[in-house]
Amino acid sequence: MAKRKAPLKKSNTSFQDIKKKFSTRVKYKEDAYFDLGEAFQKACGIPGPAEGHVNMLLGHSDTGKTTALVKAGAVAQKKGKLPVFIITEQKWSFEHAKLLGLECEKKVDEETGEVYWDGLFIDKLGFEYVEQVFDYMNSMLDEQAAGNLPYDLVFCVDSIGSIPCEMSFNGKGGNQHTARVISEKWGM
Repeated sequence: MAKRKAPLKKSNTSFQDIKKKFSTRVKYKEDAYFDLGEAFQKACGIPGPAEGHVNMLLGHSDTGKTTALVKAGAVAQKKGKLPVFIITEQKWSFEHAKLLGLECEKKVDEETGEVYWDGLFIDKLGFEYVEQVFDYMNSMLDEQAAGNLPYDLVFCVDSIGSIPCEMSFNGKGGNQHTARVISEKWGM
């Protein structure tokens, strides 16, 4: 035979008193976005990538992911934030970035004759595997924490999915290992 539950004891306490005792009143920070314009808003339902969050743009080739990334960097730049472009796909073009609003200027090094692009941004190529990307980002965050990089950083990675993890790079793993490493590193 099942035991009967004791009836609930009732008091004259108001629900608002109960709520005050057991709930927290918090003023949540308003969402802020890197506004990419009306077309992005119509396509995605939000103005652009959310500031202060990890945003991933997924889609087939040539659907505007890199364009959105560059535009987010340009908007960040206009807000005084430092966009850090981490390029792994080698489909990057500063001419295109300039058309999308990134403030950048082509210059020539007087000593070497090397042509480069300058402006309020950092761009980094040459990653062989995913862990290197996260090590690089962490080194920049360490410099920021030490006061040597006095900017809010906006990491723009194109594309994290195009390079393997170190285990796969060394021929000892597969795509599932890369996905796990990316998940673990973002979580950190």
